[in-house]
Amino acid sequence: MTGGEVPDGVDAGRLAVARSALVRKRAEEVAAAWPLLAASIGHGFIASFAEWAAARPPYGSLRDGWDLAEVTWRYDGRSTPKRRRLPALRRIPGGLVIQLAGHVLHH
Repeated sequence: MTGGEVPDGVDAGRLAVARSALVRKRAEEVAAAWPLLAASIGHGFIASFAEWAAARPPYGSLRDGWDLAEVTWRYDGRSTPKRRRLPALRRIPGGLVIQLAGHVLHH
């Protein structure tokens, strides 16, 4: 469910809390699959992801991250997304992010 009207008999407040928890879980899964993407967005990753994902159904962390990266990093979207296994380096505002052996370091 990606939004819409609250069904009759459902507490709107509790539904909002459940939606928020599910979006946070989805964002955390995407951040685990795409650590450089999460690091490049920074501390506001979950809020940015929630805004982006508000009207999009989940397709799994790999695809969700790929689709967000297309918007965020301007990927061409033609090649198949794969987890990065080699070291990666990316400049971010105020520093540098290094991904090595599955770990992300901020400098």
